[in-house]
Amino acid sequence: MSSVAQAQKQEHHAERPDGIDRTAIQAEALTRQMTAQLHLNEGQIARLYKVNSIKVAQADEIEWQHQENPLRMQQALSELQSHYDAECSRILTPTQLSLMRGPQPAPVSQPDTEGGLG
Repeated sequence: MSSVAQAQKQEHHAERPDGIDRTAIQAEALTRQMTAQLHLNEGQIARLYKVNSIKVAQADEIEWQHQENPLRMQQALSELQSHYDAECSRILTPTQLSLMRGPQPAPVSQPDTEGGLG
């Protein structure tokens, strides 16, 4: 399996004349942002970097494969996000997950229609 990944990585770099691995750069930036926001420990940082690398690479692949079909692209990206959220829920604490997801909208209160006047 690693030889396949290595071959793909070589192909990936062959396509980029500057030799810069943009996937790694994006994954590192995302992991740094999450580290600052969520106060991750070293183990979480290492695990999330791997998950972020996979997410960035797969998102790039999805966008390339489905560039002619925006609807299918959105479906595939939504599936990828669901898998990503599941992986994050295995790594992060509940508090960190709630911080990652941002503020949740307050529930809309329903008017009390029971026990009215008269």
